[in-house]
Parts: sequence; structure tokens; C-alpha cells
Amino acid sequence: MINESARRGFGYEFQIVTASEIGRWVGELTPDGRARTRIVNPAVLSDEAIARALKESVAVLCLHANVTQSGVIPMALMQGTPVMVRDEAGLTQHVLEGETGKVVGGELEPEELLAAMAAVEGNQPAMSAAARRVYEAEFDAGCWAGQYGWLIDLLG
Repeated sequence: MINESARRGFGYEFQIVTASEIGRWVGELTPDGRARTRIVNPAVLSDEAIARALKESVAVLCLHANVTQSGVIPMALMQGTPVMVRDEAGLTQHVLEGETGKVVGGELEPEELLAAMAAVEGNQPAMSAAARRVYEAEFDAGCWAGQYGWLIDLLG
């Protein structure tokens, strides 16, 4: 997607933030793709580095396959950063299509991804505010009693 975006002359910049070995994929970036990509790839990735990257981003691409959840999604919502996710259970439950981000199909065709990126970019302020509201409603410490009160009642 980075190379395709560069090839088409879109002005998008990317960050790859991971502690995983990514040399093979970085090696596949074209010079134009590499020039518009910031790589954060320490041996140990701190919460602060993740939060900083999320806060600096217009959107987060969380396009995992075959996972049941991702901690990146609530962290992005906490920062008010819209999220693009693959249409997979566990990834879509906190992303309100068109409000806090975009849900893209399983095949991840470049046209669909670039259209989703443009939709987020065109509605980023509203999506950012909605993302933060979803975080506060579902993950913030203020909703603890609603999420876990039943457990305290059960344990009596």
C-alpha cells in the first residue's frame, strides 16, 4: 500500500511501528515509498513510543489477519485517532464504520484501502472526536463499574 500510494502521487506518509522483524518488508519499499515512511523498530517497543506514534497519526491501519483482538485499537481510540481495520470479528467491535474509522474487506485491494484512507482523511476531525468518545464510553476508568461491577457483586 505504501508503494502504491507513492506511485499514484498521493501525499500520504506512513509509520511502521513494531518490535517485530520487518527487514524483508522494508526491503520491498521503493525509494519513494521509503522516503514517506517513518520506521520505529526497536527491540522493545515502549507504550510511550506507541502512544506517540498514534497521537501523531491521522489514522491507524490495523489490518491484522486471523486475530481475535488488538490492543492497538483502544490505544488509538484513547489518542482520538481513527482506526482502519480488516473486517474480522474482534477488530470491528470498537470501530464504528464511518464514525471512528473504516472497516475494509478481507482481500485488501489497493483501491479499497486508498478509498478508506481518503474517507478518513476527509472526515478526520469528526472521526477523531468520535474515537475519543468511544474510548471514554468503553475503556476509560470511569466506566469500570459498568464493565466489572457484576464481578464485585458476584464475589460479594
